[in-house]
Amino acid sequence: GRIKTLLDGALTAGKAARNEDAVPEIKKLKEFGSDGTPPVALANIVAEAAIEQAVKPTVTTCVAKLAAMETDTAEQISQLR
Repeated sequence: GRIKTLLDGALTAGKAARNEDAVPEIKKLKEFGSDGTPPVALANIVAEAAIEQAVKPTVTTCVAKLAAMETDTAEQISQLR
């Protein structure tokens, strides 16, 4: 139901935000390694890119799925089965 859709969306957004293919800017952080701290300006640029390129599209998809659950679309699809 709705909670599963919401949790799936959150998990997908989190994974996408860490995916170099979805957010190529992440590669700029590689030189700092897992123990290094990148400059704040660079970290902010990468975070903004992750939000725009990964999180927002996932949220849009999740909201559309939730909206479909609020209409009779889901029921109509079930009736077609």
